[in-house]
Amino acid sequence: MSAPRHTIIVPTYNQAQYLGAALDSILVQTDPSWEAIVVNDGSTDGTAAIIDAYAAKDSRFIAVHKPNGGVGSALNAGLGRATGSWIHWLSSDDMFEPDKLAINNRWIETHPDCRFFFSYFTLLRDATGELERRELWGPVPEPELQVLAMFYRNCISGISICVSREAWRAAGHFDETLRYAQDFDQWLRLLRNNKAVFIPEWTVINRNHALQGSEVFPDACYFETALASIRFINQHRLQQLAPWADLSDVGMARAVVTSALNTAFERSSYLYCLGPHPALVLRVLEWIDSAGTPSAAALRLEVIARIREQALQPVQDAWQGMWERLAAALADPHSRIAYSPVDEIALIGRLYSLRDFVSGAIAAQAPSPPATDAERMRQLGVVLLAPVHADPSLRQSINAAVYDLAGAGLRVTVLDDACEGYHWSGLATWIRRGANLPDQLAWIGRTDVLCVFDERAPVWIRAKTILTFDGGDPDWPRELTTRLTVLSDPTGSGSAPARPVALLHHAIDGDATSRIVVDLASQLDRRRYIPYVLTLTEDMQPTAHPEGVAVLCVRDFIPASAHSARMSSPTAASTTVSATQPNRPQYPDLMAAFDACLPAVEGLQAVLSQLGPETALIAFREEATVAAWLAQTGRSLKFIASVDGGSTQGPTCQGSPHPWILSNACRASERLSTPSASGKQDLVSKFGIPAAHIDLRDDPIDCARIRRLSLAPCSDPNLFSEDRFTFVSIGRALSENDLELLMRACSVLAELRRDFKLLIVGTELDDADLSARIAARGLRDIVRLIERPENPFPLLRRAGTLVLISPRQADAYDLREALACGVPVLAVDWSQGLREIMANGEAGLLTAADDANALADGMLRLMTTPRLAEKLVAAAYECAINIDVRRIAREWEAAIALHLPPGHDSPTESTALARPVARGDDVTRVASH
Repeated sequence: MSAPRHTIIVPTYNQAQYLGAALDSILVQTDPSWEAIVVNDGSTDGTAAIIDAYAAKDSRFIAVHKPNGGVGSALNAGLGRATGSWIHWLSSDDMFEPDKLAINNRWIETHPDCRFFFSYFTLLRDATGELERRELWGPVPEPELQVLAMFYRNCISGISICVSREAWRAAGHFDETLRYAQDFDQWLRLLRNNKAVFIPEWTVINRNHALQGSEVFPDACYFETALASIRFINQHRLQQLAPWADLSDVGMARAVVTSALNTAFERSSYLYCLGPHPALVLRVLEWIDSAGTPSAAALRLEVIARIREQALQPVQDAWQGMWERLAAALADPHSRIAYSPVDEIALIGRLYSLRDFVSGAIAAQAPSPPATDAERMRQLGVVLLAPVHADPSLRQSINAAVYDLAGAGLRVTVLDDACEGYHWSGLATWIRRGANLPDQLAWIGRTDVLCVFDERAPVWIRAKTILTFDGGDPDWPRELTTRLTVLSDPTGSGSAPARPVALLHHAIDGDATSRIVVDLASQLDRRRYIPYVLTLTEDMQPTAHPEGVAVLCVRDFIPASAHSARMSSPTAASTTVSATQPNRPQYPDLMAAFDACLPAVEGLQAVLSQLGPETALIAFREEATVAAWLAQTGRSLKFIASVDGGSTQGPTCQGSPHPWILSNACRASERLSTPSASGKQDLVSKFGIPAAHIDLRDDPIDCARIRRLSLAPCSDPNLFSEDRFTFVSIGRALSENDLELLMRACSVLAELRRDFKLLIVGTELDDADLSARIAARGLRDIVRLIERPENPFPLLRRAGTLVLISPRQADAYDLREALACGVPVLAVDWSQGLREIMANGEAGLLTAADDANALADGMLRLMTTPRLAEKLVAAAYECAINIDVRRIAREWEAAIALHLPPGHDSPTESTALARPVARGDDVTRVASH
C-alpha cells in the first residue's frame, strides 16, 4: 500500500465532547489520500474509546495512546509515526473544512518550491454556534520579513498549516518544555529555513470555548510566546532573523531594519509579554556595527534617532527606562554594540517580583502599595557612576553591589569606562561611560539615587538623591544599603515633622522667575520641608506646575467678608493699612498702588494662616516682596525676599512702579537676595538698602532639565547642516540699533566670503521691514527669521555659537540656560552682570560694544578655532554647575534655617492645609552628605 500524500496529526486530552466532530471533518475531506494519527495524551474521559472506534471503522485512522506529556509531546509522537509527504495539525476541538486538503493540493502544485503553507480560519463561538470568517491575528508579512513579523503577532493559525515532512525533519520536532507556545516556537524554526506562502482562503474552523488552554491560562500563552521569542533572538543574528533578505542591498537592509524597529518599538508586541528587554534592537545594532559599510552607518543614525524619539516620551516606567539607557549608551560616539544574550530567567524573576511588565497584550494590574522595607526598596532606581579608570578593587565591589541590589529587585544602571558599549543582563544595565557624560546622564532622565565615587556629583541627571562615597572605603556597600532603606520610606518615620515653605510669586506663567520658583520647589528636601507655591494671580501655564507641589492662588483665599467690606467702603482697607504704616507718604498715586495690592495681600494672609505659624515665606521678585511686606499688617510675619537688583525700576503693583514701596518692602525682609554684584550695588545706591542686608545668590537653572530638553529634535531639521557654520541670536530682545550692529557684522563676514548662516529666533520688530533690510544688505541667503519654538534648547544646542548683542539679551535667562546646552557664547560686553555670568570672559567670548568689526572678528574666531569653542564650553559647564538648582536649593535651605528659624512667627489659629501628595520623583529626596 502506497504512503498517503497527507498526514494529519490530532493530539487530544480529555476532549471527548469535541473529538468526534474533529475526526468527522477529516472523514469528509474531498481528497482521500490521507492518514490521521490521533494521539491520546493520557486522557481520563472517554477519549480512548472514541479513537479506537474510528480506527476500527477506517484504517486511515491510527490510534496512539501515551501518558500525559503535553501538546508538544503528543505532536512529536504523531510526527514519529507520520508517513505522508505533507504534515497537518488538527486540534481535537477544531475542524477542517471539507476541501482543506484539496485546496492545499492546488497551492502545492502552483508553488512547487514552497514547503510551508498556511491560511485563514473561521472562528466558531461554541456558546452561540456563531461562525465568523476571520482575518489573521497579525498582518501577513513579506516573505523576507516573516520571522521578524512573528515577534509582533503570531500570524499563523496552527491548524491551517501544510508543511513538507522534509522541512519538518530539518527544523526538528516541537519543544516539549513549552506547554502553551510550542507551536509558535516551531513556526519560528520552520520559517528560518522556509519561505511560507499564505493561502487567502478559509480552510479550517477554530472552536472558541471556555475550556481551551488559551482561555483557561491566557497569560501562560503570552509568557511562553515571549520566552520562545527571546530564546530565538538569543540564538540568531539579524541575518538569520531575515534569512531571505539580501542585507548587502541598501533598500532591503532598510526594509529589514525598519520592520525590526517597528516591532521593537511597539509595546504590545508579543515579544514583550515577559517585560521590556532590548534583544531585538540590540541585534539590529550589532549587525549595523559589524557591517562597517556607509549604508549601515546611515542606518545607524536612523536607529539612534528612533531610540531617542522613544527615550524622550513623557512616561516613567521600565519600558521607558530601557530606551533611555540605550540612548545614553549611544550618546557616546565611540560606542559599539555587541550582542549579549538576554537572561529570560532573570526577566521572569523581575516580572513576578515587581509585577512591572508593560505589554499592551497583557494589561498588568497596578501592584498593591508596598508594605515592607524590601517591597518599598524594589521601587527604587539606582545609578552607579564609576570613576574614570576606576581601581580594579572598586570596580569589583561595584559589580558585586549591582548583583545584590538587582537581586533585591532594584533597577540598577552602571556607567563605567571599562564597559563595552551597552550590556543588559535582565537584572542590571551596564553602559560605557564616554567623554560626553552630560548627554549620557541627561538621556537616563530620572532616577531615585545617583551614587558617585571620589568625584564631584554631576548635575546632568534628575536624581532625587545623590550619595557620594569614598571608593577606598570597603564599607560603602553597607552604607548604601542603609541609605536605601531610609529612602524607601516616603513618610520619613521617626524624623521631625516637615515644615511648610511658601514660595510666593506673581504667577506660574512661563517666565524666568516662575521657572526658578518651580525648580526650587521641586528640589527642596521633602524630609525637612513641604513646599507650596503661592501665586498672586491666576496661573497662565498650569501645566508648568512642579510635581507633587501644591500651587495655590492667594486670591482664592480672600474671606467673603473682605469682599463685602471692600465693596461697601472702597477706602476702608487703605485706611487700615495707613494706620499701620506711619511713615507712609500721603500721595494719591501711592494710595492707589496700596489699594490695588490689598486683595492679594488679604488672600496671602489667609493662606498663611491655614499653612500655620511655622511656615517659612520666600517672596520672589518685586511684586511678591511688596505683598509679603503688606501681609505683615497685624502680625509679626517674617520673610526672605529675592529681587532682581538689575531691574531698578521698582516694584510693579498693578503695572505702577513705586521705588519708595520697594525700598520699604526690601527693608522689611529678614534678608534680601539678588543674583549679581551689580544688582546689589543698584539696591544699595538707588534704594538705600544696607549692603550687609543683601546676600548674593544666583538665580538657579535646572541643568538636568535643560540638557534633556536640548536633546529633543529641532522643529525644522533643515535649519542646521554639517557643512555650514550656524549662529543663533535671540531676536525677541533686539532693538533697531542691536539689529543694525548684527547686520553690519554679518556683512563683514560675507565680504570675507565666509560660509555661515544666522538664525534670528523670534523678534519684536516688524518681520516685513526686517526681511526687507536683510535683503537690502544682500544677506537673504545668510540670515533667516524663525518663530521662537516652545522648546528653544535644541536650537541652542545645535548652534555653532549663540550671539548676544543686546543688554536685554545679556540679562535674559536665556544666557544662563545656554550654559547648560554646550553652546559657545559670543556677547557684546554691555554690563558687569553679564561678566559675572560669563566668568569675565572665561565662559564666553566678550567683544566691544557698538563695534561691528569687533563682533565680526569674534564670530570669525569661533568659526575657525574649534579649540577656543571647546574651551569656552568647558568653562560654561563649570558656571552652569555652580548655579544648578540643586546647589542653590541647598543655599536657600541654609538661609531658611538661619533667618527664618522655626517659631519665628507669632502663634495664630491655624487650620493647616492638607499636605500635598508627592508624585513621581518627589517622595524620597534627602540632602546629600
